[in-house]
Amino acid sequence: MIARAGAPETGLRLTPRATVLLLALALAGCRTPGPPAEPLAIDGPVVAERLAELRALADRRHGLRAQARVSLEGARGASFARHLLLLERPARLRLEILGLMGQRVAVLASDGTAYDLYRAETGQVESGPVHPGLLGEVAGVPLAPGDLVTLLLGIPPRGLPEPTFATRGSDGRLALEWRFEDGAAQTALLDASGHLVALRLADAAGIEQVAAGYGDHAGPEDFAETVRLSFGPSGLRAEVAFAGVELDPDLAPGLFRLQLVSSPGG
Repeated sequence: MIARAGAPETGLRLTPRATVLLLALALAGCRTPGPPAEPLAIDGPVVAERLAELRALADRRHGLRAQARVSLEGARGASFARHLLLLERPARLRLEILGLMGQRVAVLASDGTAYDLYRAETGQVESGPVHPGLLGEVAGVPLAPGDLVTLLLGIPPRGLPEPTFATRGSDGRLALEWRFEDGAAQTALLDASGHLVALRLADAAGIEQVAAGYGDHAGPEDFAETVRLSFGPSGLRAEVAFAGVELDPDLAPGLFRLQLVSSPGG
């Protein structure tokens, strides 16, 4: 449910496929296999109801303000840090990394077009145009800013089309797959209540590139306060544990360029 590179957020280009995948079992990971997943008609009532809910979510969810504990584990070892986060669709973000005493160690702010990066160790601000590798260089996370915003908010792109395939497991979980013209795929797994619990992005060879797991749904919006990310071939894993979440706040545009006099949390 990440908008494809070079394509507008309002649509995904899909191609038909001849066979139905047992997506619910694939996304369930190491759970004991049960009965085969049941293929569902993509224009049937079950899929239509869930799609309507996802589209409604996409229309109303535009951002968040929160604190977060971010953990990373990969070939370079493990680390964690506290953050203050501002996220706004489609690709605006402000990440403040905090030290042990709550001081700003680094701040990354981007309005989706340009970014500013402040590091306390140098006291300097670096600025430049946003590029897909920005978060990899700054935070070690191989995602474009817009993709990170989408994954952490747990939302589909606006104008979500019908999936290419749909299956339902014996536990009521619904798996929806979207296929693209280049063979890449995105698969969403929804629990019996309609919560997004997993998202898988695979390339044309079927190799998983990014997987996200969503848990600890809370509040009136049932927002997932824990997001676990894994990045296929690299072996990198990340966990974002949110606290003090404010959904869809009114955020001033100036927050997404560097203004160090105020904090997103205050």
